[in-house]
Amino acid sequence: QQKQLATQYAKLEELFIRYDQVARARFARTLQATLAAGNGRVRFVLSLREDFLAHLSEFRAAIPSVFHNEFRLESLSTEASRAAIVEPARLFGLEVEDALVERLIGDLTREGIDPPQLQIVCDTLYDAIPAGEKRMTLASYTALGETRKILADYLERVLRELEPDERTLARELLKQLVTSEQTKTVSRVVDLARFLDQPEPAVQKVLADFVNRRLIRQVQREEGTWFELAHEYLVEEIGRWLSDKDRELKKVREHFAECRSCRER
Repeated sequence: QQKQLATQYAKLEELFIRYDQVARARFARTLQATLAAGNGRVRFVLSLREDFLAHLSEFRAAIPSVFHNEFRLESLSTEASRAAIVEPARLFGLEVEDALVERLIGDLTREGIDPPQLQIVCDTLYDAIPAGEKRMTLASYTALGETRKILADYLERVLRELEPDERTLARELLKQLVTSEQTKTVSRVVDLARFLDQPEPAVQKVLADFVNRRLIRQVQREEGTWFELAHEYLVEEIGRWLSDKDRELKKVREHFAECRSCRER
C-alpha cells in the first residue's frame, strides 16, 4: 500500500510536459488565490529540476515573487547521501545495512552523488526486499548486479513500457546522443528528427518522456533547447547498441560538423 501511495504524487515538471498553457495558468491562479487567502500565513515550496526552472516564468504574472527565494540542490555530499539512504528507509521501518550504505556511497560518488541515480538504486533495492523482511543488505545489492547493472536495467525497464514503434524510435534516438568515441553529445529536436527521418512531434514526445524519467536532460543555450543523456552510465550501455556501421556514420557526421564549425569561425 505504501508503494502504491508513493506513485500517486506527480512531479512538478509534469505540469510543463503533460498540460497546456491554459491548465498551467489555472494552476498558477489557484496558487495565487491560496496565497492571498492565507494573508501571509501560507507558503508553497515548488521543487523541480534545474532544466525546468525557466518555465516558472509563466507564473510571474500571477505570482510576482515566484523567483524571490531559490535554493539549488547540488550533488549530495557523503553525509547528505548517507542521510538520504538511511532516513527515508527508517520512516518505513526498514534497516539499511551499514556495509551497504558505504558501498553505495563509494560506487555512486562522482564529485558528489547525483540524487536521481541514488533514487533509482535505492528504489530497486526496496522493491527487491523479500516479503516479511525489513532490511536492505549488501548481499541483495550484489545479487542485483550492483550500481551499473541496476541503472542499465532501469533503462531497459523504461524502454519495455513503450509501444513497439516508440521503443524502436527511442533506441535510435538514444544512440544519436552518443558520439563515435562513446562520449555524450547534445542535439536539438530538429537535428534528431532529420537524422532519424521522423516527424518532430514524435521525437519531441519521446524526449519529453525520457526527460520526465530522468534519462535525458534539457540544456538551455542562446540558440534554443538541446538534449543530452542525463547520466554517464548510459553512455557505456547505449554504446553497446552501436554497430560498426553506426560508428562509421557517426564519424562522418562528426567530421562534417567539425568542418562546418571551422568555416563559421
